[in-house]
Amino acid sequence: MVLGAFDSRLSNVATTFFDNRWIDAAVKPGKQSGAYSAPTVPDVHPYIMLNYAGTPRDVATLAHELGHGVHHYLARRQGYFNAGTPLTIADFNNLW
Repeated sequence: MVLGAFDSRLSNVATTFFDNRWIDAAVKPGKQSGAYSAPTVPDVHPYIMLNYAGTPRDVATLAHELGHGVHHYLARRQGYFNAGTPLTIADFNNLW
């Protein structure tokens, strides 16, 4: 994965998302639009949900959500009350 040139840990965690099918990217009838990285509880890995149709924006959206997913995955060691993403580093996707 290209991310390995940037950081091997980032690449390893991102690869884990793909290898373990923690990304629901297929476009399906009735599936809502949008994209989301869904953290659960620290003992369970996060999921990434989006509708990936192969456009350049879809690639950027997947990369963006994967960044959240990697953050959630690495933050789980902080425990339930400290692993969440605070508003100060959250983002607003409608700024695209």
